[in-house]
Amino acid sequence: MHFLDKTKRNHGLEHAAISLLMPYMTSNKLIAGYSVPQGFLILGQVETESVQDAVEEALVRVKSGEASLTISEYCGTNILVSALLTTLAIMTTLRKKKNRSSIFKAISFSSIALVLSVPIGKIVQKKYTTSADFDLLKVCKISKFSFLGFTLHWVETVYDIS
Repeated sequence: MHFLDKTKRNHGLEHAAISLLMPYMTSNKLIAGYSVPQGFLILGQVETESVQDAVEEALVRVKSGEASLTISEYCGTNILVSALLTTLAIMTTLRKKKNRSSIFKAISFSSIALVLSVPIGKIVQKKYTTSADFDLLKVCKISKFSFLGFTLHWVETVYDIS
């Protein structure tokens, strides 16, 4: 299996697990993740047992058809889509004339781009940056690390392709 396919599946599991952890987070605590082909990190003040439970539940629920858990409104993909669309909107409107009305057009078009980036970001996640195909995915272990006052959990995955 290609490393991008592994990363997309891990990214989907990361989103699903974090979405199950978020209701238990207090309002002043943050949680974030980062996926690679070998697994994913969860950054946040969360107990290892809670991470374990969330990952196991996420696997079961997504395999049972809840693919929507793999798409997150808080994903970095959405930020990237927002930045790209806003930049294109501003560049397009300011390309020709640089007068007062073009600045107002740039503000208007960039606002529209930001609004459109939410549904477009979800489409980009679904098609390109996450996957709900967990059939071959196995979680090996979950390790807890403390680093500079942060709590990190490394969720190591493998793909059973035998």
